[in-house]
Amino acid sequence: LGKEKDRLRASGWTNEESAIEKVDEQAFEASLKARQGYLASRELLGKVVKINVDVADATSKSSEAAANQQKTISMVLSGSGVILAILLGVFISRSISRPIIATVAQLDAIATQGDLTKDVEKANLQRGDEIGQLSKGMQGLMEFQRKIQALAGEMAMGNWTLDIDRRSEKEDLGRALQMLVEKINQAL
Repeated sequence: LGKEKDRLRASGWTNEESAIEKVDEQAFEASLKARQGYLASRELLGKVVKINVDVADATSKSSEAAANQQKTISMVLSGSGVILAILLGVFISRSISRPIIATVAQLDAIATQGDLTKDVEKANLQRGDEIGQLSKGMQGLMEFQRKIQALAGEMAMGNWTLDIDRRSEKEDLGRALQMLVEKINQAL
């Protein structure tokens, strides 16, 4: 519209003439419409910005809530893991210490009192670990001691026809008992 007004003036028209006034009115109306469009656009843009800010706030709050929930879940799982580890440690330590304590008590009873009346617990004999091996060795030792005790009892009753089986060449007690029986039989 400004170019149109300049073209009319260049062709000799003056501001008072109706064509220039008409162009001025049209320019003013166009300016008003442009301003109204600008204001409407600005208002709509403000609404879009507000919506985006609200969505960002909601997303931030939702993310923060999810993060807090994940922290809580992690803490609960970590705490549960620690408790489970402690319980498992107590269970494992008891499964090791109880049979060893029982074996030590049994060995002490044999060493201090000569008590061969109790056998090693069957559950310990059936274990496939070192506790099972220890229990089997203990039971073998007790059976050997009982056999020697029975042989000594037979000798005390005057039975010198005993056949003493040695478990190996390293067994000095069996060899000594065998020599004792042989010497007594030669003397009789």
